[in-house]
This record gives sequence, C-alpha cells and structure tokens, in this order.
Amino acid sequence: MSLAYPERRFAFLSDQAIVDGWDLPNVEIRFSEPGPDSATATAQEAVTLCPRWLGAEALERWSISSVFQRLEANGFRHLLPVRSEAGAKGVWQVKGDRFHRPDAPEWGEARALSDIGDPHGCGLVFQPRLQVTAHHQVVGRRTARGTALGVMWVHAERFFRDDVIQAAQTVRNPFIEEGSLSALEVLGYEGFFTFNWIDTPQGALLSSFRPVPRAGLRTLREHGADLLLDPAGTAIAGAGGCFVAQPHYASYTRLEP
Repeated sequence: MSLAYPERRFAFLSDQAIVDGWDLPNVEIRFSEPGPDSATATAQEAVTLCPRWLGAEALERWSISSVFQRLEANGFRHLLPVRSEAGAKGVWQVKGDRFHRPDAPEWGEARALSDIGDPHGCGLVFQPRLQVTAHHQVVGRRTARGTALGVMWVHAERFFRDDVIQAAQTVRNPFIEEGSLSALEVLGYEGFFTFNWIDTPQGALLSSFRPVPRAGLRTLREHGADLLLDPAGTAIAGAGGCFVAQPHYASYTRLEP
C-alpha cells in the first residue's frame, strides 16, 4: 500500500516486535495493541491488515464460518464447504476461522488433524481439499457509493507467519466478479476485503473471505481500481497487470511498547 501510494504518508501500527517497512520513506511505525484504545479507533482513515484489530464482535461476524453460513442461507451455491471438524472421509485442510492461521498450511485425513491446536486463538475450520487448477483472489473495497476491485490470478504464494503473494496478474473473469459483488450485497459488507476463489472439477468455488486487503494495490491502481478513493459505481481492474515479489533485506528497529 505504501509503495502503491508514494504521495501519501502512512503510520504502521503493530503489536509485534519485528515488522517490515522501516526502509520506506513515506512510513513511520508505531507500537499499538488491538482493541478499543488502539490508535485505529480515532484515526481519520485506518486500513486493517489483520482481522485481529477489528474487535471481538466483528471478528465473529466476518469469520469464514459466519460469512459462509449467511451466504448459504441466502442461496449462494458456489461455496467450498466449511466444517467445524474434518469429515470422516477424504482429505481436509485446516484454516483459521477469524483470521489467518500463522503456521504452515496443514491437511490430511481426519485422524491426522485431530491433534492440531489453536494457540493463536484464530479458531479452526476445515474444508475438503480438492484438485485445484487455478487460484484467484479478489481484492477490493466497498463503500456506500460503490465498489472497486480486481481479480488476480495467483501464480505463486508462500506461507510464513503471514501468507505472501509472490506472483500474480490481473484478469477479467465475469463469473468471479459477479459472484463476489453478489456476495458483498448479500452480506451488506462495507470496507476492504479479499475473496479467495479456486477452480476445481466442480467449477469455481469461493473458499474464503477476509475483511482485509491483500498485496497488489499498486497493480490494481495502475489498471483502474484505486482502493483508496471512495469508489462511485463499480470499478474493476483491467487485465494484464502483473507483479512479482522479490526477497528483500533491510535494517530494522525492534518495535518496543
């Protein structure tokens, strides 16, 4: 985001001792903790990058299980099933329900997943692991005036304590675009968001929703979807915008309370 908008000043808030961004000229980094006393509560414009900062009520409301339950109740059919426990048959993947599970992805049969704990308090959900031929992420922002979004075909992704998109490109996909806009309407959601869609032998399925943006804002902005503007109507990023993330090492300062 700071690279996408070099003309803006950003304050990064974190409760982690070691964070990225110290080398960015338009960024200052401050210590803060999630909750009602966080500096985000009084900020004129704040962008939540991890749902932990949304508060307990919003965490539950925008968890994957809650969102999928509401979508399913309203007739939304293109969903990858979400369960509180792995099914007796087949291979299942475990995910964080309220926010990203900060560990390497794990999957297997139910007995292999029975001892997985939840030390971070993100809540656990299980989804069947299917054959996937493509992975798309829809990143955008919806306000009372409109929606700006882009569909990104993800070519490579890495998982550390946070998941990192390494390579992606914008594409036009009417089915995913319309499905995402329909889901936002059903949910009555306003704010930044990310949908994950997977292409499977059963067709394209929505596999997760997060009430936060992901990487790629500079590419989206350059191709017609500016997420920091209050969108009027619907703006969808054009196809052909590509980005690749390269490993980068920079000096940092340990963030102290």
